[in-house]
Amino acid sequence: MGMAVCLLVIGIGVPLVRYSMYRRSMVGQTSPVEQEGMEFILFTTEEMNETLDSIEWGNISVGETVSRPFTLQVIENNSTFSLYTSEWQPPEAENYLTLTWDYDNKTLMQGDVLSVNFFLSVSSTLTEDSGITDFSFTITIVCNSDSTEQKD
Repeated sequence: MGMAVCLLVIGIGVPLVRYSMYRRSMVGQTSPVEQEGMEFILFTTEEMNETLDSIEWGNISVGETVSRPFTLQVIENNSTFSLYTSEWQPPEAENYLTLTWDYDNKTLMQGDVLSVNFFLSVSSTLTEDSGITDFSFTITIVCNSDSTEQKD
């Protein structure tokens, strides 16, 4: 676990240092996945045979983005969803890690099932001086339900 130098060779024997940056992998701990509202269920797979209560991130390198799929099923009311993160450990990790998803804020109706992905990105500005070697955080998905909304 140290610094790696990437080298781009142009021509024969003429090295050009393309970049030298901190390329160490960080170890992502398990992120608990919490849900606010009983109007939906999260599953680990499209087969919907196991509920999702955490995400294993594994090793992730500086500048890398990893994805983790899951399935969302609406069980009552028309709903939209919001994504939040909290309880970052170490707290500085939040400055270098970004969690997004590919849910498009479309209103889903009761019974709808949607395949969704979380995307975790590590900023290329993370350096060895940050001292971050592992991280964890909590993911919360909030259901914003309204039984009077209509599906797009």
